[in-house]
Amino acid sequence: MKVTVICPFDLDRLTGTPIRTKTTVRSISTFAEVSVIATGGAIQGVEVLRTGKCGLLTFAGRALFALRSERPSVVHGITTVSIVPMFLYKCMHPSVRLVFEMHGWAWFEQKRSGAFVTRVSLFVLDLWGLLFSQKIITMSETQKRFLSRWTFGSSRVSVIWGPFEFEAIHTEPKNEGIVVGYIGNSAWWQGLPQLVEAARELRLDGRVSFRLAGFIADDTEQFPLLPNVAYVGRVERADVLSFLRSCDVLVSSRLNEGVSDLQYPQKLSEYLGAGRPVIVSAANDQPLIVDRAQCGIVVDPMSAAGLAAAIQVFAGLSREERLSMGQRSLDFAREHFVFDSFASKLKALYYA
Repeated sequence: MKVTVICPFDLDRLTGTPIRTKTTVRSISTFAEVSVIATGGAIQGVEVLRTGKCGLLTFAGRALFALRSERPSVVHGITTVSIVPMFLYKCMHPSVRLVFEMHGWAWFEQKRSGAFVTRVSLFVLDLWGLLFSQKIITMSETQKRFLSRWTFGSSRVSVIWGPFEFEAIHTEPKNEGIVVGYIGNSAWWQGLPQLVEAARELRLDGRVSFRLAGFIADDTEQFPLLPNVAYVGRVERADVLSFLRSCDVLVSSRLNEGVSDLQYPQKLSEYLGAGRPVIVSAANDQPLIVDRAQCGIVVDPMSAAGLAAAIQVFAGLSREERLSMGQRSLDFAREHFVFDSFASKLKALYYA
C-alpha cells in the first residue's frame, strides 16, 4: 500500500492540526509506504513535497502534479482544502481510495470571516468529501453525529481522538498554591476572554495563579495585565510537557457552539497525558471524556463565573484528591491517546 497525505498547511505550525498530522503520518508509516504534500514543514524520515504558501487553486494544481508523480493507491486528505486535488486525482485514477480527515466544519469556522463566497465554497468541498470519500475520520462523537445527518453510509465515519507522543508518567506539581494552565491558540472559539475574566474575578484569591500559553498576548484589551496571570507566549513542542507539568490543573474553555462542538481539542489529550486534572467546557467530547476518566470538572454552561467557581472548587480539594484526579487522567490517556493506540485504530480503518 502506498499512501500520500495531503496537508494544505505548514506542518511546523504549532497548532492542533499540524501536530496531529505529524503523528498520523508516523502512524501510517508503521504499516504502509507514505509521502506527504504540504505547503511547508518537515517530518523526520518521511518525504515531504512542499508546494509553498499559496491559494487554493494553486495548491490544488501543485498537489495534483505531485500526486501524479507519487501514484499512491490511497490519498489521505486532511481538512477541507485537500478535497480539490484528491478528487481531481480520483478522476484520473478511479481505483484510488480516498480517506478524508475532517478537523471541523468549514461553514461554522468561516462564519466571522466576512467572505461569503469562500464560506460557501468550503461548505461545498466539505460536503463533497463527506459524500464521496471511502473513509471519513472525525475528531469527536459529536462531529460524527452531526455528519451522519448529512450523508448516506454513516458507517464510513470513524472517530479517532487526538494522540500525544511524549512519555506518559505521573509527576507531582511542586507549586505553593494552585497554578491554572492553558495552552493553545487564541481563536475566538477557545473561550479565552472568559478564562481571563475568571482570572480577574479570582485576583484576590491568594491560592490561585494562571499561566496562559500558546498565543501572543499583545492585545491588552483582550489580555489585560493582571497580578495573578502570566502570559507565557508560544511554547516550542519540546517544552510543552514541561509547561503542562508546571501546572496543577489545566483548562479547555472552548465555547459551546458550532465550531467547538464538532472539533476535538488536541490540548485535551496532552493535558491528560501530562497527568493533570482538567476543567473543561461542555463542548465536543470533553464532558464525555471527563465523565469516563473521572479526572476533572465540567463547566456547563460555559461562563467566566462558572470557570471561577470550578477553579475555587478545585482549589478546595485536598492534595490527595487532586493527585488522584491527575492519576486518573494519566490512566485514561494511556488507554486512549498514546501513539500505539492511535496507530492501531488508524491501521484498522485502512484495512477495514
